[in-house]
Amino acid sequence: KCGCPFRLTLRYHKKDGLWHLNHTNPTHEGHEASPIFTHPQYRRLTIQQFNYVDELSKAGAKALHIVAALRERWPECCVIRRDIYNAQALLRERDLKGRTPIQALLDELK
Repeated sequence: KCGCPFRLTLRYHKKDGLWHLNHTNPTHEGHEASPIFTHPQYRRLTIQQFNYVDELSKAGAKALHIVAALRERWPECCVIRRDIYNAQALLRERDLKGRTPIQALLDELK
């Protein structure tokens, strides 16, 4: 994807019953490290942050503002808007308790 000539090939040889590792152009230079927020494991919300997203979402805040609020309150927080959308979907699913939105509405109207 990035045009790097570095390659590793792992092959099993039946003759000797061993795996052989070959490399092409072993130098692997010139790549910048990916920003930490590109790795989902570092963007996982804590329970406190998840509850904060719930509060802000119920108050009508947009994902962009929720991200800013999280980063202001927890400077080490690396969430992106997609994480907020995913959290809101989980919250919606939790609130519906397995019902469709129409079923939930009908239950509220009863």
